[in-house]
Amino acid sequence: MRDRTQPTPEDVASFQAIESEGNSFLKLLEEKGIAQDIDGQTIFDEEGLKSLMKRDRSGKYWEKSMGFDEVRTGLAGLRGYKKSDLDDPDLKSGRLPPREVLPLPQDIGSLSRDYPETASNAVINIWDLEPNVKWGREIILPSGQKTNTAELFIAAELLGNLKARRNQQGELEIFDFNKQGFNKFTFNGFERAVGSRVQITEPGGRQEGLHSGALFAEKYLPNLLKAGVLKREDFRTTSGSKTAEVLGMGEKKVGANGFVTIGETEGSVKYYIGKGKGKGKAMGVVKLDSNMAGIIEDRHGRKNLAYTFDLLKPEEIRVKREQAAAGRNLKPGEISARTFVDSNDMKARMARYDITQFVPKRVDETPEQYAKRVADLSDVGFVTRKFQGFFAEAGIGLHNLPWSEQLILANAILEEKDKSRLISFAKQYGIEGIRTFLAVDYDPKMAGLILDLGERSPESPGLIFEKYNEIVDVSRKAAQFLQEIFKEQGEQSDQITRISELLMRKAKDLLASYRDPINRSNLSNPKAIKDQMENIKSEILLFAATFKTGSSKRAIEFSELKGTELEIKDSSQITDREVQEMTRIFEENRPGYSPALMRETLDEFKTALKAQGKQWYILKYSNELVAFIRFDQLSDGNLYAGSLNVRPEAKGSAIGSAMLRATLDKQAQDHTIEAVVYSKNPMLKHYTSEFKFKIAGEIPDYHGTGELFYKLIRPQEQELRQAA
Repeated sequence: MRDRTQPTPEDVASFQAIESEGNSFLKLLEEKGIAQDIDGQTIFDEEGLKSLMKRDRSGKYWEKSMGFDEVRTGLAGLRGYKKSDLDDPDLKSGRLPPREVLPLPQDIGSLSRDYPETASNAVINIWDLEPNVKWGREIILPSGQKTNTAELFIAAELLGNLKARRNQQGELEIFDFNKQGFNKFTFNGFERAVGSRVQITEPGGRQEGLHSGALFAEKYLPNLLKAGVLKREDFRTTSGSKTAEVLGMGEKKVGANGFVTIGETEGSVKYYIGKGKGKGKAMGVVKLDSNMAGIIEDRHGRKNLAYTFDLLKPEEIRVKREQAAAGRNLKPGEISARTFVDSNDMKARMARYDITQFVPKRVDETPEQYAKRVADLSDVGFVTRKFQGFFAEAGIGLHNLPWSEQLILANAILEEKDKSRLISFAKQYGIEGIRTFLAVDYDPKMAGLILDLGERSPESPGLIFEKYNEIVDVSRKAAQFLQEIFKEQGEQSDQITRISELLMRKAKDLLASYRDPINRSNLSNPKAIKDQMENIKSEILLFAATFKTGSSKRAIEFSELKGTELEIKDSSQITDREVQEMTRIFEENRPGYSPALMRETLDEFKTALKAQGKQWYILKYSNELVAFIRFDQLSDGNLYAGSLNVRPEAKGSAIGSAMLRATLDKQAQDHTIEAVVYSKNPMLKHYTSEFKFKIAGEIPDYHGTGELFYKLIRPQEQELRQAA
C-alpha cells in the first residue's frame, strides 16, 4: 500500500526550519492578546487561537494573510495552558503539567500510541483551526511522514475519548457515555459520539466519509489500518456497494437482457455477457481484480470460472460516457444506462479461462497431484472462502490483489504445513509482507527465504518488504515514466514490458541477497537495514531500467532525458551531502576489495574530493546523484581520468558507458587521457575495446597492497585519426 508515507530529507528540513520560528510566533500571539504571561505561565485564549484561520471581508487570514501551514507550524512546539486552567488549583500548586498548544504525532508510530492522550490534553487540535474543516488536508509530521486531518481526528477520538477496544470476537467497540458501557463500532455511532461528520469532498464534488466504509479507510486512514486500529471488517459491506466492487466482494447475476453492470454509478459500465446459456448453469459475474472480471458457472454448488474478460480502463470509460452523453442533458444514472460494451466488443475482450496460465505445474509434482491442486483452485467459491478465513484470522483486510496473486495465496493457504507460519507472518508484516510472499512465483526456496526473514527479526524484514513493494509499484509506472522522461516519443510497448521485467528482477535480487551471510547478519541491526533500504531509490531504479532498455536500440544522450543534468564542478563546489553520497557509492561499489586495498583507494578518493583543481562531472536524475567521474590536469598537459562510479542500483544499465561518452570523448578531443585501473575491474575490457585505451604498463604491487593495477593511456583524438 506503499501508501508511501516515508519522509524525505527535504520534508524534515522544511518542517524543522518553520518549527524553529515558534518563539517569534509566540511574540506575535502576545501582541494580539491571544497569549499572555500570568504568574510566569503562558496562558492561551482558545477562541483566539481558533480565530487565526477566520477570514476577514477581504478574504485574508488574520492580519498577515497567514495560511493554514504558517499558523500550524507557528504553533508547533508551543506549550502552556488554557484560560480555563486558571481556575484549577493544580496550576497554582505546580502539579498541572503544561499542555501542548497544537500537538502532532512525532511519527506514524506514535499516531496510535502517544498522540490520542496528547490530543485530549491539548489547548486546541489541528481540526479546531479551520471553521470548515478540510478533513482531507495532507499533514506532514515532524518525521517527514504524511497523514491527514481525518486520520488524526479519528485516531484521537477512537483511542482517546471513546476508549476503543476489541471484544473476544475481535469486534471493534467504542464507549457509550450515556449508557456507561461499550457498543459495537458503527460509523453512525462514531459520528453521534464525537458530534462531527468526517467527510472529504472528492474531485467532481462527491463526498466520501466513514459511511463509505472500507474504501474510505483504505484511501484516507491507511496508517490506522496498518497499525490494526481499524480493520476493513469493521465496516459493513453490502453486495453491489462501492466497497464490494473495488474489493472484489459479491457476485452479480446477469440480467434478463444479457448485461451485467460493473462499477459505481458515475463510472459504471454494462458488459454484454449473453442470454440463455443453458439449463443447470446459473450464470454470474465476479470482479476478480481491478483489471479483470470472470464469468462463473454454478454447477451443483461449485462455482467454476468459465471465461474472463478485460474491464475498460478509466480513460476508456471516460470516452464512452462522453459519447453516451453527447448532445443530451442526462443525469449520471442515465449516462450509465447508455454506457456499455456490446457483444462484438466483448468477443475481443473475452477469453476461455485456463487456470494453468495462472498456476504452473511444479517440477516435483505428479500429473495427478497437479490435477487435484488445479481442481481445488478452479472453484472460485473455494478460493474466496480460503481468503475470507485467512484474512479474518490474520487480522488484515483483503486488498485488491491481482487474480494471479490471489491464486498463489489460496494455494499457499491450501498447503496446511505453511498455514500457521503464513498467518503469523501476515499478522507481523501486513499486506506488504504478503505481497512480497506472493511475488516469488512458486519458487519454494524463495518462499522459504521470505518466511525465514520474517521470523528472524521483528523490524528489519518489514523494511525489506516495504522496499520490495515500492520497487514493484514503481515498475507499474513504466508507461507514464517513458512519456515523461523522453523528449522525443517513440515505440514504447515492448520497452514497458522490458523495463518492468528488469525492475522485478532487481526486486527479487534484493530478497535473494539476504541468502548472503553478511546481509543475514545485518538483520539484527534495524538501523543498518534502514540505511541500506533508504539508499535504494526506486526512481533511480526506474531511470536505470529505462536507460538500459532504450540504449539497447541506440546510444542515448543525457540531454534527451527530462529531469537529467550533467554538472561540472571543481572539488571546492561539491556540497557536503554530495561528498557523503559519493563516498558511500564509492565504498559500496567495491565489495570484494581486501581491507588494505579498500583503505588505500578510499584514502586516495577522499583526498581527491578535498583537493583543489579537480574537475568532477556529476550526473543527476531528479536531483539524485547517479554517477560521477573526475579529470585531473597533469604537468605534461595530459589529463588523468579517475573515480568513475555509478550508483549500485543503476549498475548494468549502460549509464557508465554513456557517462564516458559524454565526458571522456569530449576531453580526448584536446588531451591525451591517462588512467590507472584495477586488474579485476569489470570495466577494464570496455576501456580497451570500446573507449580506445591501451595498456601502457603494470603496477604489480599497488601501493603495497599486493594487487595488480594497469596503467592505461588513450591518445588525443587527432592522433588516433592520423594513426588510422
